[in-house]
Amino acid sequence: QLLYEAAFDGQPEVVRRALDAGADADAMGEDDGDEEDAHMQPALTAAVQCGSVACMRVLLEEGADPNKGNDFDGSTPAHVAATSDQPDCLKVLLDASADKDKSDKHGTTPAVCAAITGSADCLRLLLEAGADMEKAGDTGKTPACHAAAFGYTECLRVLLDADGDKEKTDASGLTPLHKAAAANRPEHLKRLLEAGADKDGAAAIGGFTPMLLASQQGSIECLRLLIEAGADASIEDERGRTPAYCAACGSESECLRLLL
Repeated sequence: QLLYEAAFDGQPEVVRRALDAGADADAMGEDDGDEEDAHMQPALTAAVQCGSVACMRVLLEEGADPNKGNDFDGSTPAHVAATSDQPDCLKVLLDASADKDKSDKHGTTPAVCAAITGSADCLRLLLEAGADMEKAGDTGKTPACHAAAFGYTECLRVLLDADGDKEKTDASGLTPLHKAAAANRPEHLKRLLEAGADKDGAAAIGGFTPMLLASQQGSIECLRLLIEAGADASIEDERGRTPAYCAACGSESECLRLLL
């Protein structure tokens, strides 16, 4: 426990002394969360949590496994670094041959973690390391889908500049463009359109187009951008509804005016 606590507190000298005294570099300790959520995780993860690159280097030099996960959901140090926007820590892990595409128990990769939390710097590092940006977790959402849905423009830019699949769909058949339209993210929608995303693509489930979703959700700026891009307002979903019909039913009068 001394090793874990020293790593969690960012004390590399104490970490070194504990290792010299025979402590296991992969020793597990209890995280500092609520009692109900408490779980065991390796000292290396604790070092990442406090952002101590020095502690990480000591542990890795003494054989700590960069891919060892916690006993809760299997999150590795790389998952934690990406989630907490710690690019310096993530680089140390990748340099130590951490698995860039390692999935936790939910199928979530470090790249998905970075996209969910908006860590563009971590995404860049993972891309440079050759991480698979089309690998999705149990939700079926790729990093690009998450970035578009949560409104992280810089993450989306990083992914698109790296030729990420802008047409990759989630479990519901929605692309990043669908997500941006539904969430009223005009800056992301514009970026996707500029990258060549299909403005009239129909979702595999429901047949929704980006324009229909924008009309339904009252995403006026997104709707305006789609109209300017030449999106087809006559396309119906599987229930025979047009964007104008959805705007009218949702009392989205401003959207309806744009469509008429």
